[in-house]
Amino acid sequence: SVESGWRLSHSSILVSGTQDPVTAVGQVFKVLASDGQDPLLEYGDSNITARFDVEVVRIDPAQDLVVGKSEFVWDYVSDGPFTAELTLCCRVAENQNANNRVKIATVVDLTGNSLGSPVVAMMPRIHLDGSMDTMQSFLVPAAAQAEDGSSLAWSIFNDYWTPQEPQLFGIEPNSTYIDGLDVATGVLTVDVGMHNMGSGEDLQMLVVVSQGSARSMVDFLVRVQPPAGSVPTLTITAPPSPHPLAGQSTTQLRGLPTVTAFEGFEVSLSVRGADADIFNSVFFEYNSLPSNLVLEPRFENNPSTQRLRWTPTAAQVGRHNLCAAAMDADPASPCSPCTPAPGEASCVPACPAQLRSVPLCFLVDVQSNNAPLFALPAPADRHYRIEMNEVLSVVVSAVD
Repeated sequence: SVESGWRLSHSSILVSGTQDPVTAVGQVFKVLASDGQDPLLEYGDSNITARFDVEVVRIDPAQDLVVGKSEFVWDYVSDGPFTAELTLCCRVAENQNANNRVKIATVVDLTGNSLGSPVVAMMPRIHLDGSMDTMQSFLVPAAAQAEDGSSLAWSIFNDYWTPQEPQLFGIEPNSTYIDGLDVATGVLTVDVGMHNMGSGEDLQMLVVVSQGSARSMVDFLVRVQPPAGSVPTLTITAPPSPHPLAGQSTTQLRGLPTVTAFEGFEVSLSVRGADADIFNSVFFEYNSLPSNLVLEPRFENNPSTQRLRWTPTAAQVGRHNLCAAAMDADPASPCSPCTPAPGEASCVPACPAQLRSVPLCFLVDVQSNNAPLFALPAPADRHYRIEMNEVLSVVVSAVD
């Protein structure tokens, strides 16, 4: 199973079998080639050109983004290695697809207890507050898929790859203004003051998240918002009592402990936005949420608060990052299409102006809800009679 992001406005993103652009979750489009290069799906014992169907799981008009999933079935014909690597061209980088610069490569090693490569729940665009010449941080959220006890590790593309890596073309992503990336937590820090004294251009970032021999690569854009207007703030709140976190709230990165949930039982989370400018409406944008999560857009009749209600299934056991950002523009507002210049394969659509908070994430650990064990003591001087009564309840009685 592969999840990938594509430019919504790209001329090739059409509902399969039609000339209609993609507009809804559940539609299917075909991925053939991007900028003349086919995706490549390489297994440990063979490889195929990955011209595949993509089922839409998320549409984000304000970021010119469509996210979809594809399913592949492969029977290894030898004793391994049991690996799979998908290479896509080219970088998504929000709306600014770079042509033939860096390929995105994801690797899965199924030799041990790995269920897949790390799942990175990054939004395609991060906004920082340009009115504050400070070090500002945000999270590159990821969740492990291996059960071998190994930890996740984060690294900048420039630091991870050697110059000989074939995935590197032309120029490297911009890391000039990065103060550091915590290898153990995924918190990335940008020197906004240094950026403000520089070119002021958006930073195109590529981060590698690895676990053992498996890895995922995520591409995103960092935009330092000009010091004009008020930047919305975001608060996230854990489930209410009787959950152990009892409605704990935070405005800090990873300020909320892991939320424990169980398959088959609903977990309730909420987000609240605020803007110092009382005349601004507050909207919310999310990363790719589970398909069975219910979003209540006006929780308790308050448009600045939304509730996320989710009843995980057995197939969703594991760790999930559910991330949100507060913004002052409607995320349903589409970007304006553009026409590539002669000789160019792509262009940058004009997207709505917006100020947005740094995303905050719930880390939800969904655990199995195994059936309880039923056991009766067996003293030597007693035996038990089990019978079904008229109201379909079980009666257990001890008999001398």
